[in-house]
Amino acid sequence: MNYAASDFQVAVPSHNRVDVLPIKTLALLLDGGVNPRRITVFVADEAERELYEAVVGDCRLVAGRLGLREQLNFIHTWYPEGLPVVKIDDDVTAIEELTPDGKLAPVHCIPSVFQEAFALADKVGARLWGTYPVYNAFFMRPTVTTDLRFCIGHLCGYRIDPAVQLGAPHKTDYETTLRYWDADHAVLRMNHLVAKTRYRAKGGLDGIRTPEAEEQSVEYLVEHWPQHVRPWRRKDGRPEVKLR
Repeated sequence: MNYAASDFQVAVPSHNRVDVLPIKTLALLLDGGVNPRRITVFVADEAERELYEAVVGDCRLVAGRLGLREQLNFIHTWYPEGLPVVKIDDDVTAIEELTPDGKLAPVHCIPSVFQEAFALADKVGARLWGTYPVYNAFFMRPTVTTDLRFCIGHLCGYRIDPAVQLGAPHKTDYETTLRYWDADHAVLRMNHLVAKTRYRAKGGLDGIRTPEAEEQSVEYLVEHWPQHVRPWRRKDGRPEVKLR
């Protein structure tokens, strides 16, 4: 079935943030005009689903999998193939765009931005779109690019492909970018659009990290995409990757 950009749905993976979700991401989406019936909150299991029932309102609530990689793989098989789905983290507090004077301003009609993103991606043959990864207007540009650029996971959109199954324990946004790039040879990134969130906040599906799993993720990405990925380390010693 061919789905239009206007058919978009919103997936919100969440874990151990029953108090955070309604006052951050859900409030942002609903206040920004997103119909709650478009929104599905994916939690870890049935026990957690019961905890979330009181806070999601008219949004759909689904018991999926524990772990961000596992939950994203579940999402890619839960929705029908080809459906445009926006994936947004459960603690996003703002979606903003670059103004002509170089400042950031809130997006007031969020559905129109999501539809525009999917429409632009369709036009260039990209099934994945992303936003600028750093919340800093100084580095942002009023451009839309289609080459291989990192699409950060706290706000992105893709047309569902059940074949996109992630293997690395972490760095899921890097792997998603690379898998869609391999398939389409294009990813759309809107460098004028950015989401505000807090990295490595308490709770969350990806909140339990070990140095071993971080190293394993870097090794996995470098092994599978050596032409696109190189390893590096942050000042605190944490292993990371960069796109070449």
